[in-house]
Amino acid sequence: MVVTYASVDKILRETTQACLSKADLAGVTSIAFPAFRRDSLNYPADKVVWFMVTAIVEYYRDHPDPFTCSVKKVFIVCDGRDEEAKSVSSDI
Repeated sequence: MVVTYASVDKILRETTQACLSKADLAGVTSIAFPAFRRDSLNYPADKVVWFMVTAIVEYYRDHPDPFTCSVKKVFIVCDGRDEEAKSVSSDI
């Protein structure tokens, strides 16, 4: 299987937005995502986190009424031993 930026972006967008939608429907007020496993895809942390942040922003932008969305806080949790992930998370 050939992994491209477009395929990883699509997978991360769909997964992140599906989780946000389910959390909203359940009335959850905050959600924490792991920085989805990038090792198996051989993708750098900055790309993975960027795709996830973009998906979160798009979810709220496209939400029919973002002010009524129950999810008010979204966290992306990075492995503290991953120096690249630490760098990315401090830049956001």
